[in-house]
Amino acid sequence: MTCVSRLTRQSFISSRARAVRLSDTSIPCQSTAASARGALAKPPELYLFINQPFSPGKTVVANKPVTTSPNAEFFTNDWIDPPSVNFKARDGATVYGRMYLPSNYKGGGPAVLFVHGAGYLQNVHRWWSSYYREYMFHHLLMERGFVVLDIDYRGSAGYGRDWRIGIYRHMGGKDLTDHIDAVNYLVKEHGVDPKRIGLYGGSYGGFITLMAMFTQPDVFAAGAALRPVTDWAHYNNPYTANILNLPQSDAEAYKQSSPIYFANGLKGALLICHGMVDTNCAKRTGRSRPIPSKTTALNAMRAGPMNTSGF
Repeated sequence: MTCVSRLTRQSFISSRARAVRLSDTSIPCQSTAASARGALAKPPELYLFINQPFSPGKTVVANKPVTTSPNAEFFTNDWIDPPSVNFKARDGATVYGRMYLPSNYKGGGPAVLFVHGAGYLQNVHRWWSSYYREYMFHHLLMERGFVVLDIDYRGSAGYGRDWRIGIYRHMGGKDLTDHIDAVNYLVKEHGVDPKRIGLYGGSYGGFITLMAMFTQPDVFAAGAALRPVTDWAHYNNPYTANILNLPQSDAEAYKQSSPIYFANGLKGALLICHGMVDTNCAKRTGRSRPIPSKTTALNAMRAGPMNTSGF
């Protein structure tokens, strides 16, 4: 058997380098393996694992990357490593988040909450995020005096079974009140102006944004919902049925979880953006029935003719 035929591929998840034991049988002929390795404020680059010929199982990791992905302009910015924070939710649970504070912040300024998508996803971590665009956008907000808070609300991944099922039969319940409690934390602990707080997010984040703007109009002054779901009865059944059961058997769960039933509560400024070729959050789920005439505060709705779910 040749060396080439015995080589195997090791998978790495979310740009995190996993510890892999390389022996003289798993990677023969004194070969090498490559891995993408990054950090919270640094995109992943390619590093090499070098197998030692006379020390089976011992691996040397190259200290320098063999690739450089960002251009020179990227390195001219002062990208921060946003500190992790936590606060108590109203039911006593501990909610974790990442805080972006403007330099020399003294309180009294505005704030923005970022709501990650998917629901079951973790965004408070120490590696390069799939939300790298938002990470960079948050730096722009900081430069303009905004405090930004990004939390792993109820239902997010990485916090165990009880955290995951905390949204059972009521999306827009504890996952939303976690954001309201985040507002209270910002006001009490960081002196944020309670009259100048907004939020934004895409997909599930867009859904939470709508629920916040419709059901908590006195908490959030403005919101931007990207590719939101407004009626879960029209979304992908394999995703929704695990949380809300079936529309035919649990209509109440769908009604209390769907923003379209609360649209009359809108007071603040709201922007909705939706790609017309979105195959995940299809545009029809963003407007499954006419928006009530009372929602006069809807400032704009942008439909992108060529945009998919990830725009």
